[in-house]
Amino acid sequence: MENKKPMSLTEAFANPKAGRDSSDCKLMRVRPELDEDDQRTLDKAVDAIRADLGNGKSKTYSVAWLHRVLKNLGHSISTSSIQRHINGSCGCGPTN
Repeated sequence: MENKKPMSLTEAFANPKAGRDSSDCKLMRVRPELDEDDQRTLDKAVDAIRADLGNGKSKTYSVAWLHRVLKNLGHSISTSSIQRHINGSCGCGPTN
């Protein structure tokens, strides 16, 4: 079995998306557990969170809100995992 040498900082900087895998995104691991309607609603919720420019209690949709809803539905996911997806710093990258 071949031992793969980790990328150097220089290589990682030149190829920031190299090595990303959407399976690293915990929110996208939850998605297939939802029915089709809820999958579409999850996508809408992510878009709404990204678009909601309010602060604190003035936000209608937030990471905390989505975390609470998913937790109440029985899904185990942290607010930081959701936030990474919202920020585009998860395995999905910045476009999902």
